[in-house]
Amino acid sequence: MLDRLKLNSLHVHLSLIIIVTVSLFFGFYSLYLYVQTKKEVDSQMKSELTRDIESVSGSITRFMDAYSPNEYQKIIIDLVNKQNIAAIIIDDYNMQRILSDKSYRVGYIKENNLTAEIDFNDPKQLALLNHPYYKETIELKNIKGKKLGEVTFFISNEVIKKEIEKIIEQNIFLAVLTSLFLTLILFISIKYFIVNHLTRIVDVISNYDQDGIPVGEVESEGSFEIRYIIDRINTMIRLIKKSREELHTNYELLQTEKDRFQLTIKATNDGIWDWNMKTDEVFFSKRWKSMLGYTDDEITNDVNEWEKRVHPDDLEKALEDLDAHLNGETPVYENEHRVQHKDGHWLWILDRGKALFDENGKPYRMLGFHTDMTQRHKFIESLKVEQERYKSLLELSSDGIHLIDHDGKLYDYSESFLKMLGYTKEEAKNLNVSDWDVKIPEEEIKTFIHKLMNEPQSFETIHKRKDGSTFIVSINAKGIEINGEKYIYASARDVTKEKQHQLEIRRKLQRFVDTQSSIVILTDGKNLKFANNTFLDFFDCKNIEEFLKTNKCICERFIKEDKFFHLEKVQKGEEHWIESLLHLSGRQRVVAMKNSEGQIHAFNVAINKYEGDEYIVNFTDISDTMSEKFELAQQASVDTLTSAYNRMYFNQNIENILNHHIHNNMSTGIIMFDIDKFKDVNDTYGHDVGDYVLKTLVQIVQRYTRTNDKVIRWGGEEFIIICPIKGEETLEKIAEYLRSTIENYKFDYVEKVTCSFGCAIHDLERDILKTIKEADQKLYQAKELGRNRVVC
Repeated sequence: MLDRLKLNSLHVHLSLIIIVTVSLFFGFYSLYLYVQTKKEVDSQMKSELTRDIESVSGSITRFMDAYSPNEYQKIIIDLVNKQNIAAIIIDDYNMQRILSDKSYRVGYIKENNLTAEIDFNDPKQLALLNHPYYKETIELKNIKGKKLGEVTFFISNEVIKKEIEKIIEQNIFLAVLTSLFLTLILFISIKYFIVNHLTRIVDVISNYDQDGIPVGEVESEGSFEIRYIIDRINTMIRLIKKSREELHTNYELLQTEKDRFQLTIKATNDGIWDWNMKTDEVFFSKRWKSMLGYTDDEITNDVNEWEKRVHPDDLEKALEDLDAHLNGETPVYENEHRVQHKDGHWLWILDRGKALFDENGKPYRMLGFHTDMTQRHKFIESLKVEQERYKSLLELSSDGIHLIDHDGKLYDYSESFLKMLGYTKEEAKNLNVSDWDVKIPEEEIKTFIHKLMNEPQSFETIHKRKDGSTFIVSINAKGIEINGEKYIYASARDVTKEKQHQLEIRRKLQRFVDTQSSIVILTDGKNLKFANNTFLDFFDCKNIEEFLKTNKCICERFIKEDKFFHLEKVQKGEEHWIESLLHLSGRQRVVAMKNSEGQIHAFNVAINKYEGDEYIVNFTDISDTMSEKFELAQQASVDTLTSAYNRMYFNQNIENILNHHIHNNMSTGIIMFDIDKFKDVNDTYGHDVGDYVLKTLVQIVQRYTRTNDKVIRWGGEEFIIICPIKGEETLEKIAEYLRSTIENYKFDYVEKVTCSFGCAIHDLERDILKTIKEADQKLYQAKELGRNRVVC
């Protein structure tokens, strides 16, 4: 019962409808009653007023003609006392003439059921007189027709209101009883004939299973209309249950097909479109939209979404192929065209689809796929570009362009290459590298070609012409791929004359400069091209090529000292160090370099223009005049106590050390170590023994480290070792070997000495001091872990 009285139940709704209906009826009836009553009262009062006016107008006229105002005032008072008259005013023209006054006016008004003479200065009385419900004025004339005055009768709203209220009170009780009776009759009738049956239907429908379908059926009883509705509801319940069974079966089949379809779509990564030709709407999948750079809500289901994005040059053919399929001329629709991406560039799309046709052969639906073919087109275009470039190189290059396969057989060539060798096109079909190259051994050709396939190279070799003559060529070669096959692309340039000219110049220059005791070089300021024997002796090199393995230019060997010129003194805007030296005076052109034994020499530099951008540079040794300065500098780079290098040496040489490691394809390792509890040694045995331990420790480390390892006293009992290494494992082995050697060494005066080690590998992207700090942190960890250990 409580459930049926909910605010949204049918009982409440019907009750509200009945109450509102009866209330409206009562309201309209009351309004009608009010209007009718008002009309009746209004008519009645006007009629009574007319009768009163007719009955008293003759008497008032006689008294006014007889100059008897007291008499007609009595008549006025009697009339005002009647309930339907609010006030009466008389304007007496006879008395006005006698009194020679502007006007003679007298009147009486009813206030609070009392009659009083009108005070024409009283605002309240004037307000009633100025706004009456009804008033009427008549002229008074004697028998001769002379106008004696006017009399005005007033009826107020209050009078009308009282009359209306009296009549409405008589009818309101009857209307209320009638409304209550109608409400009760309507409610009982609707509840019995309609609501009870609807409640039964609601009870059955409310009892439903997990799918929302009613469990039972409604009992068929009631009026014909109600029973008809119940029968239709029961039929619908039975049909829904049957449909649910069929739907469940079909859903499983559909889900299987859907999964298979989704897997197929994901595997192809294609965009899907589904065109409903009846509504002219197209479904575009998320993948279809994302291929063009759009989100799911940025493209509508309008068929023009595709058409407006197709390239104008491709649209006509795409529409022709589409129409051909829709007209039954082709089994499927297939067209490749360009579609514009959101950011403006064009994608190549392979568009495929198939239409469904009705029994009249008219298409009503079409499903299709978009496949992105852009990368394929780019690849084809790149092949075309490469082919054109390759063709141009073959036809226009003055060098001998040629392609060889992995066996060394000539695959393709330019006219200039055949002309260079003196063969015909027919003869070139059977040529192999061994037929024209006399420098590369025949048994090594395949190995050399395999190396070129993976690593481009520039080199010089000797070619043999058909007539047996030879010439020197400069070769640039690299591996390329054509149609899945690998080939060597090579460009050969005859440099015989150039080499002969250079050789002649070198011979002349060599004869001249080899007589000089000073160092003489030929350079363009960036690359070293020639050097005399004095140069080779100073740096202990067999030839210039050996020097160039570790240095590109002699300027890299300049020592960084303020009193000498070095590369950091090259000014902004100066192309290279030679240009910078030319801007200095002769006395300022002094550089310092170390020889192969590590001795520092000072040189005065003289520069002379040679050919093109090349210079002959002469380095005159002036070390004798500066020997004292060099000796001091040499001493300053070595620690006086331990003979290990010091920080000055580190600052002057670290850049060269790092470059040397890079040139030899080695990494740089930093080992930092110090003596465990060294303060106890000094406190217990004295500083002399402490100095002995430091010197002995350095001797041990120098004895058991490699030649290229640099041992530097970093401060106090702290040392670093700069090592060229292949990997972290090597660095750890070096540190562990030193730790073990020091631990097992028997020092004089002290029982035992141990050291803690921290290791770090230098990263070329950061400053070397940060690597040393990292090694210092690892050393600290070794101390924390108990000392006498290595942490890498």
